[in-house]
Amino acid sequence: MQRIINVFLLCMVFLVGSASAQSGGQIQWDTIPERTRQELHKAQQLMNENKFEQAINKLLKFQKRKKKYNHFLIEFNIGTAYGFLGDFKNAILHLEKATELNETYAPLWLNLGKLYYQIKEFAKSADALEKGFHFSIRKEPEILYMAMAAYYQAGVLEKTIEVGEELVTTYRRETFEVVSLLANAYITLENNEGAINMLNRLLERNPGNEKVWKLISQAYFKNQQYREATLAYETYGYLNGFSREELMIMGDLFTMVGIPLRAAQYYASALNNGGSAEEYEKMSVAYYSAYEFEEAISALDKALTEQNTAERLLLKAQLYYLQDKFGDAQKFYTLAAEIMSKDGHEWLMAGYCAMRNGAIPIARELLQRATEFAPQRNEALALLKMLTPVEEVKNLMAHYKEENQTVNH
Repeated sequence: MQRIINVFLLCMVFLVGSASAQSGGQIQWDTIPERTRQELHKAQQLMNENKFEQAINKLLKFQKRKKKYNHFLIEFNIGTAYGFLGDFKNAILHLEKATELNETYAPLWLNLGKLYYQIKEFAKSADALEKGFHFSIRKEPEILYMAMAAYYQAGVLEKTIEVGEELVTTYRRETFEVVSLLANAYITLENNEGAINMLNRLLERNPGNEKVWKLISQAYFKNQQYREATLAYETYGYLNGFSREELMIMGDLFTMVGIPLRAAQYYASALNNGGSAEEYEKMSVAYYSAYEFEEAISALDKALTEQNTAERLLLKAQLYYLQDKFGDAQKFYTLAAEIMSKDGHEWLMAGYCAMRNGAIPIARELLQRATEFAPQRNEALALLKMLTPVEEVKNLMAHYKEENQTVNH
């Protein structure tokens, strides 16, 4: 908003220089008493020399002496001079008095709007600027845009949209500044379709504007059009380049639309120079979903280096299990169970993997631990029953082999 503040200041300078001329408002000079015109002229000369305090004192004395000659331009010049001195309270006081004497003088409302803005009375600023615009002979859309921006800062979104639509439809101001502000107001009020339509109109004229692509991506996302949001955000990245944070966002978007390998690739680019355990875990899950198990384990190892958690150990166990690496899977299921096991599932899986790996004594011990948890008890007991005949068969085979060796000798 700094640019707008600068425009306000320029506006004020211009208006002070022409406050006693017929510019920006309809002043019937022949109805103004001669004495009043003379005082205004003298004050204007002082203000042109930056002698604002002298101009104020001169006009205030005139008001006291010649009350019948008072005029809204007297109040206008006093208020404007106070504004240049940074005395916003007195500036607003006198300009408000001027509006009571003449409510159709555009420069008065424009200066008042600037002063309200300075004290962060954004709603009042917007209202004054809008009045100044509509009372002005020269309809400068920039002033109306300032009113729109002030309404937005005040949180008066209905008026933001009303003024924005007037700019677009009546004054054909489909600039990025106007449309983006209008789109943000639409989005905040959950009129996402309106925002999307408005931004698409802007893209038709300027498809290379990366800022519009970013905005329309946000609108699509709010409208739960995640695929469109992803494509729009990726286009924004191609035009503007991605920051590390934006690369992570791209990964999140591709995860949401069910393209995990692209998600993992964006995460990998973001984490090229390191990252947090949570970020590495996110990348690991994306590789897991894309069936790139080795890459998933590599990413997960970086997360585990940062911080061991039962969830990460369990994820690593599952990755090994999916590759039929039962010995490694049993190790990490056991580690996960030792940290935290809510229902015994980790002990059951550790026992099953040991069983598949041929480590029967270890399997029996792990499955026994699983029977301590009600949800896994029946399945663990069933697996334990399967272990006994297997062991007996092995013992018999070993005994048979020993007997054969004795006979042969």
